[in-house]
Amino acid sequence: MTCSSIEEIYSRKVDQDFHDTVLINKVFNLLTETDCTRSDFYYRIAVRIYANNRSAENAVRLAELNIARKNTDKAVGYFTEAFKADKSKAVESEVLTRVAAWELSSGKRQEARDRGELVWELNKKNGKALMIIAEAYAGSKIGDAFDNHSVYWVAVDYLMFAKAVDPSLKETADAKIKAWSGLFPAREECYYRNITDQGIVYNVGSWISEVTKVRFRKE
Repeated sequence: MTCSSIEEIYSRKVDQDFHDTVLINKVFNLLTETDCTRSDFYYRIAVRIYANNRSAENAVRLAELNIARKNTDKAVGYFTEAFKADKSKAVESEVLTRVAAWELSSGKRQEARDRGELVWELNKKNGKALMIIAEAYAGSKIGDAFDNHSVYWVAVDYLMFAKAVDPSLKETADAKIKAWSGLFPAREECYYRNITDQGIVYNVGSWISEVTKVRFRKE
């Protein structure tokens, strides 16, 4: 079945009785299985499901759908409802991880970093939070060429930490470590800053403000 045929068959039935949870769940599963999750009809079904069951999971689903639709205010509202529905640290950590990922994709690097740090405090097993912090730092423009390259020292530190916390992230983290290590400051750039040895402690400034260790880019 196509997305349009599912909507044609079930749209009127759903609108007639949105309390028919059996029907609504059936249509929801059909839309999911046929990859119709970007359609307006899928969104309407998600709203119906949430109306019948205001769980954290259903609220998060609507928040993410609104992020995809660039409805920021609605997304924040549904994330807030998810908090209200389940106040456990595990759920809060998961929801905030998704908010941080959204902030990162929106170019809000500092906000994503701050949110990632909060997530980490809530759940010390959440390696995704560390990955988000790493992504927030990588590519940040905080000064001249040396400064902009130095952010990758900290980003790689967080990637190393992330895969140690959550081994399932190892493949993704290793690929980024390989790529970002090639963006470390070159030996000559370090010399211009009177940095002659690897391994010495260095403080990356600006909004990042992290302590790391010097590593020369491999030529």
